[in-house]
Amino acid sequence: MFYLFLIGSFFQSITSTIRTKYYWQSYDHNNHKFSEKKMKINHDINQLKNKACIRITLIIDPGLIVIKNTGQSDAKNVRIILDGIPANKYPGMLIKKNCHTIPPKSTLAIQACVNTELFPSDYIEILWDDEESDNKTYQIPLYF
Repeated sequence: MFYLFLIGSFFQSITSTIRTKYYWQSYDHNNHKFSEKKMKINHDINQLKNKACIRITLIIDPGLIVIKNTGQSDAKNVRIILDGIPANKYPGMLIKKNCHTIPPKSTLAIQACVNTELFPSDYIEILWDDEESDNKTYQIPLYF
């Protein structure tokens, strides 16, 4: 009887050791996956810090083109192009230079004589540079 108890205890300790090793490997594997996901999230966050995100709003009544940088990096060398013509050479645009810098969470408002005769543009295109890359483009159609 004592031998049966001793053999049972021996098998129980072996199965406990095997289960512990299996669970430890599973925990280590899952912990490694979690670390990889955390590193990827941190990498994505760091990439977002290097981006400038440009959006355009056209306000017809006062004749404003509002360009907003919703990103987390400066939008440098911002150029405005209307139908392939730089904005400073386009009829009806009241700007002298066509190279601007827009800080993060900021806007740039440009006065324009907006009507169908002076401002018959089909589209507006914005080109800019940020820390991530150069010559990014955002384009929207302008239909009145």
